[in-house]
Amino acid sequence: MLASLSSSTNPKFCLASRIKEYLHMTTDIRRGEDFLFITSTKPHKRAKKQTLSRWIKSTMEDAGLDCSIFKPHSTRHAATSDALRKGVSIDTIRKTAGWSNTSDTFFKFYNRPLAQTEKQFFQT
Repeated sequence: MLASLSSSTNPKFCLASRIKEYLHMTTDIRRGEDFLFITSTKPHKRAKKQTLSRWIKSTMEDAGLDCSIFKPHSTRHAATSDALRKGVSIDTIRKTAGWSNTSDTFFKFYNRPLAQTEKQFFQT
């Protein structure tokens, strides 16, 4: 699975390499926890939805995104729409997102065009 996530020859920008590095760096504190994201404070345990949301929001703010407009869930919209634009099949997108094979959720709520201008962005 991780091999299929590699899209860069530079390990710094390769998602699979970064995940492998993260798993290696957290081996000693995982203590059998098999969930990908674990908390950074003791006791180290699986990060819950609220924690992940807070981490994503913090990262978005650090990247200069306006979090009064963009929310952590915006990353799901962006990732699924980008995947389709890059040729990933709708079946793969549905499966990865946890939607059924017949779900039209992606087309109803997620498949958004890229805004070319600020005016277009605020109209979507």
